[in-house]
Amino acid sequence: MPGSPRGSGSSVDSLDSVVLHATDNQVCRITLNRPEALNAITPDQRERIIQLLTDASADPTVRAVVLTGTGRGFCAGADLRG
Repeated sequence: MPGSPRGSGSSVDSLDSVVLHATDNQVCRITLNRPEALNAITPDQRERIIQLLTDASADPTVRAVVLTGTGRGFCAGADLRG
């Protein structure tokens, strides 16, 4: 299941719950999953997204990447609260 935790307590696990990803039929889908914050991106999330895009770029089976968000807004930009 995309975004499901692989352990407990690590930063990657918490990032996996707010930056979901899956590849199916040669399409990599990256979903921002913080609808309560209009999917504003923290620095850690930004790094995770960059890594997922890098991985998709290096994978010859990935033909397209879809970046989307949950809730009523795609992405409010950077989360400046931190």
